[in-house]
Amino acid sequence: DNKWQLKYLQGGNEKRLNELFSTSSSTSASLYKKKHPLSPISHRAYFRPGNLSLGSIALNNGNYKLGSLAMGYGAQFSVQQNPYLVHWDDFSLRSQYFAHSIALSGSAPYRIYFTEKKNRMFEGFAVTDTSATVSSFVADTAANNTWSLSLTHDLYAPKDIFRAESSNLRVGLSCKITDNWSLIYSNYYNLKTRDMISQGINLSRDLHCWKLDVSINRRNEYWDYRIVLFNTLLPDALKFQTRDSKKY
Repeated sequence: DNKWQLKYLQGGNEKRLNELFSTSSSTSASLYKKKHPLSPISHRAYFRPGNLSLGSIALNNGNYKLGSLAMGYGAQFSVQQNPYLVHWDDFSLRSQYFAHSIALSGSAPYRIYFTEKKNRMFEGFAVTDTSATVSSFVADTAANNTWSLSLTHDLYAPKDIFRAESSNLRVGLSCKITDNWSLIYSNYYNLKTRDMISQGINLSRDLHCWKLDVSINRRNEYWDYRIVLFNTLLPDALKFQTRDSKKY
C-alpha cells in the first residue's frame, strides 16, 4: 500500500489532503498447489483531490442565498494481473475497471414549520435503536440543510480499458424541498445500449416526532415500492410499513 499526502496553506491555515493519491496491490498463495500457487495480483489506484470551495450565490436580489458551494472529484482504477502470463510485450492486465465522479453540493435556506421542542418521553427507558431501516440520506441531509448533485461514469473491459465492454452513467440528486420534505433521486444508465438499468426516488416527510418515508424503485423490468411511518427516536419499535413489488 502507498499513500501520497498533501499539505498546503490557505488563508494562513494549514490544510491537509490525507489521501490525494493511493495505490495498493495484493495477492495470495496456496500452500497446497505445487504449480502456480499464486493467485492473480489485484492492483487498485485512487485519486481524491478533495473539494473545491466555490463560495456562495445570492438570488432574487439577495433574498435567497445558496451558500457553502463546493465541487468534488474522485477517480479509481482497478485491474488484475496473472503473474504467470506476464511478458515484456504483454503485462497480462485483465478485468480493468475505471470510475470517476464529480459532485456539486451546497446549502440553502428553508422555512421552519415546527418551533416546539420534540417529544423526548422515551429517552429514559431505552437506548435508541441502532438497526434503523430507513434511508440514511434523510438524516444526513436534513441535519445540515444541504443538497448535492453527483455524476459517476464507469467503464469495464476484460483486456483493454480503451476498448470498454460496458460504459455506464449514474446520476444522484439529494435535496430538501422544504424544512420538512427531503428528496433523493438516482438512476443507472447503460451508455452502450442506451437503456435505463434502474432508477429510484425516495421522499421523506418530517412529522415532528415521526417521519414518513416513501420509496419507489425500478430495476430492469421490476417495480417495487415501500412506505414506512416510524418514530424518530425508536424507529424499530414504533414502525408501520407496507411494501410490494411486481413485474411489468
